Amino acid sequence: GTVACYYGPDAGSAERLARWQDRWEAGQIAFHKRSVHPALEQHLEDLFPAGRGPQRVLVPLCGKAVDMAW
Repeated sequence: GTVACYYGPDAGSAERLARWQDRWEAGQIAFHKRSVHPALEQHLEDLFPAGRGPQRVLVPLCGKAVDMAW
């Protein structure tokens, strides 16, 4: 199969962008999930213990990131 290169000389090429647009429109974007990741739900209390006050989290964005709103 074809291997997609996300970095390199053709990273912003019209052909590459057209391929992504086609995949987006066809719903073929495996990284986008429709619900919160189960591991986040399972470990929420471990990640954010009650009573610790405000905390910061790095959320690498990919897809529509429904986890952020949750």
